[in-house]
Amino acid sequence: MSTRSLIAQQAEDGSIRSIYCHFDGYPDHHAPILIEHYTTPELVTALIDLGDLSSLAEKIGEYHDFDERPRTHDDWCMAYGRDRGEDGTEANSYASEADWRVTFKESWAQYFYLYCDQSWLIWQRDIGQWVALVVPA
Repeated sequence: MSTRSLIAQQAEDGSIRSIYCHFDGYPDHHAPILIEHYTTPELVTALIDLGDLSSLAEKIGEYHDFDERPRTHDDWCMAYGRDRGEDGTEANSYASEADWRVTFKESWAQYFYLYCDQSWLIWQRDIGQWVALVVPA
């Protein structure tokens, strides 16, 4: 079963770029990866530039066969566009964080991650507000 998430970056003008991630979106998985490996605006931009993901990993990585089993690069992100050749997987853009949040209701995602002001935030459906993302104990 998948735990879907959206991962986004807020620009200085308040606009948002967001991607979908299909697997392992719960904080126990995403928090350590985002906090420890996507620590600068440049790294986060590179992640968002990948477009929609099957899975988030420690490294952006390079093209690899989406269907390779066993995987030889478990520490590389698995991107639908780059690795499976799908169209329409580019990041979505929104004028503001409020505009992006409107999509939450239509999304199947359970967790929403936002990089802004050099830090990560999380929005969980059951909490209903932004909180600082921390690595679970």
